Amino acid sequence: MRLAFLTLIVILLATASVAQEEFLKESWRAHTSTGVHYIKVMDIEGHGLQKVYTASFGDQSSSIFIYNHQGIQLDSIKIPTPLDTKYPTGKERVRAVELCDLDDDGDLDIISSTQIQGAQINTHILYRLEQKVEYGKEGVYVRMEWFHDTFGYVNHISLTETPQGPVITASSLKGNVIFLDESGALKKSIDTKSASAWHTSVIDSDDPQNDFVSAISGGVCRYKSGGIAWCGGRDARYVKALAQDLDGAGDVEVFALSDGTAELFTGDGELVWAKELSGVTDACMADLKRAGAKNIIIAQSTNLLAYNFMGELKWSYDVGERINAVESADVDGDGNTEIIVGTSRNLMVLSLNQNYAIREAADLNLESAKKLSEQRRYADALNKSGAAETLYRQLGDSEKQEEAQQVTVKSRELLQAIRTLAEAVLECDSGQYEGCTSKAGLSLEVFEKYGIEDFARNASKIIETAGKRVEADSLYRIATDQYVNGEYAQSLENIEQAITLYTEIELSLGQRRSQSLKTLILERFEELGITTTTTTIRVTTTTIPFTQNIREQAEFYGILLLALAMIGFGAYTRLRKR
Repeated sequence: MRLAFLTLIVILLATASVAQEEFLKESWRAHTSTGVHYIKVMDIEGHGLQKVYTASFGDQSSSIFIYNHQGIQLDSIKIPTPLDTKYPTGKERVRAVELCDLDDDGDLDIISSTQIQGAQINTHILYRLEQKVEYGKEGVYVRMEWFHDTFGYVNHISLTETPQGPVITASSLKGNVIFLDESGALKKSIDTKSASAWHTSVIDSDDPQNDFVSAISGGVCRYKSGGIAWCGGRDARYVKALAQDLDGAGDVEVFALSDGTAELFTGDGELVWAKELSGVTDACMADLKRAGAKNIIIAQSTNLLAYNFMGELKWSYDVGERINAVESADVDGDGNTEIIVGTSRNLMVLSLNQNYAIREAADLNLESAKKLSEQRRYADALNKSGAAETLYRQLGDSEKQEEAQQVTVKSRELLQAIRTLAEAVLECDSGQYEGCTSKAGLSLEVFEKYGIEDFARNASKIIETAGKRVEADSLYRIATDQYVNGEYAQSLENIEQAITLYTEIELSLGQRRSQSLKTLILERFEELGITTTTTTIRVTTTTIPFTQNIREQAEFYGILLLALAMIGFGAYTRLRKR
């Protein structure tokens, strides 16, 4: 019993491992003893190869680590603090950093916020350093470019490239968002409702200070032209605000992360969805599938959670360590986006498992095929189900392949049945009633097989109509011959039946020509003095009494009958051609 239980546990664990590997796989990891709190991927040198830059913040020292796209560490740099004569002593702690090449000279620039504490001092400085680095060589030096000590505790720094030059955005816990140019000159400082600003994302990259969102203590706000456009959220400390086009529709969405909530807003501030999530630390947006729509990747404890625009959890992934930072970028230059995760011990790069991408594409094609089939768009359904079959075959999933194949067979048979029914209609119109009935019958079998009732009724109607048309045309031909042969009583009876059938199938041409023949017959009866009862579609006599008067006019009637025969034969010939 115990062995069976342990076996079951092993199977469940193996299954869980397979499920985890379905959507993400680890491309590489690099161990770090100081942890990772900041991640940025860029190519400063312009060599076409991305590098991963990380930063760790600690009480004793803070460092920058640089890795190539394969995870090999190239260098590490201690983040220096500009302790000049104004701050000769004190304990330093880096609070925020932005790594970039501010002046485009190919050298790493460090924009940092550092807290300096001592017996008589407690101040925060924001400064820019230009870090000269030669990988693998000694003699690294730092040049101070500028610093400020009046902005207070800056928790987040970002850089935006604008047509007028780079703009630095700093979120201060003093309750303002600060915008600086490349030289460190203050461009604008905007009050954030006197609430601490923890994180800021620029919306208008051409004019950052005129359109941005900030995560503040007590909510998330969008600022336009120096004023508040809207604020949302709850009374909590919001730590992240992201503004991007999430669903690919061309409009900006705003995602906000607080101590216990993840929320998505429209660009106008309308709440789209909210999730109660505890233990969240960071978030980013990523289009892993290059589908034009992004997922929100949220770091919660040791897990990554991916939500789409509708708030649906698409997948989760446990990295096994508490996550400090998460970012998305194309690290290896293959055109696919990777997820970069920083923990207290490791830097990891995770990529979309291609089998997961294939399965997701297969599932999407199969679901689309089913919906298209329900909408009777069988040609489109056939394309989608065929694509799903191919992908499932590639995955070796015979069960799902068979499911897709069933949709393919159904779509193909129904599509062919519709085409066959259309051919049946054309053949009926051209007088090929045997082929028309046969093809309509084949279509009827398929429609009945799949329960397409209205199409089945149409096919049955065509079969019924074709049968009545054949019968009506036959009666018309017989009536015409009988009229020519002087069998007026039988001719009238048959033409009445033909008219009834033509009326039932709503064939106006047949009605008109049959009515014309009937008129000729009735006129002939009137000339011969014969009484008819048209309501019973029977004539009162079956034998025409030829009187002496008629016999005396035989020559006249012979000529008349010959003319009528020629008219009837001409009409019959034209109908046969149709």
